[in-house]
Amino acid sequence: MNKFKIISTLLLVFTLQLFFAQKEVKKPQEAFDILIKSFVKDDKAAQKSLNDYMRPTVQGQDMYQFSTTSNEEQVNLMVENFSANFPKSLVKTNAADIKLYMELLMGNFRNAEYKVKSAKLVDNEYQEGEKIAEIKYDITFKVPQKLSEAQIKEAEKLQTKNAKPEDMKKILAIMIDSLKNASVSVTQEQNFSLYQMKEGDKIFYFNGSPDQLVSDNIDFYLDNINFSDPK
Repeated sequence: MNKFKIISTLLLVFTLQLFFAQKEVKKPQEAFDILIKSFVKDDKAAQKSLNDYMRPTVQGQDMYQFSTTSNEEQVNLMVENFSANFPKSLVKTNAADIKLYMELLMGNFRNAEYKVKSAKLVDNEYQEGEKIAEIKYDITFKVPQKLSEAQIKEAEKLQTKNAKPEDMKKILAIMIDSLKNASVSVTQEQNFSLYQMKEGDKIFYFNGSPDQLVSDNIDFYLDNINFSDPK
């Protein structure tokens, strides 16, 4: 009888431990999925899902603030930076094409494809008893074929004092067409860490600097939009 009671007690304790054990609301790969869709792909549905997921950890508030015009703001900034390199006379005449080019440039970035290769939990050496999810993923962008030598010479005209608005219009037309028909795939492997946040009996995965997903990848993308051989 005593032996039976001991076994019953152990089974009860084990069952209670399982019942009260902290549970992951989302697996690390699932949390990463809505993060990369929110920040790299600017997916509005994912952005809502991300804030819904993290809301219990911030007293019912939105953890991340997303602007409904963030993509347009970024395009306008790119237009401004591009235009600063050329005389106002060239830019004014070709303003619509410059903006279209930047919209396509950003659109191609947003259309990146990614694949999670591994999601591994490791000990957090700074927080005893907590884990870090190390995500390893590949991200792939479509970039244009390199320009022909003749097209490169046309583009070089824009760096001369005698450049005319029609010279810029011609090279912009080539670059716009190249982006619309981008067919070269370039891929890089990246790593990203997710940290545990515990709320009651639930475990959430987050990263305090999710913009890293953009900064880690946009340089690689732009380096390959050089209208020469992709790196």
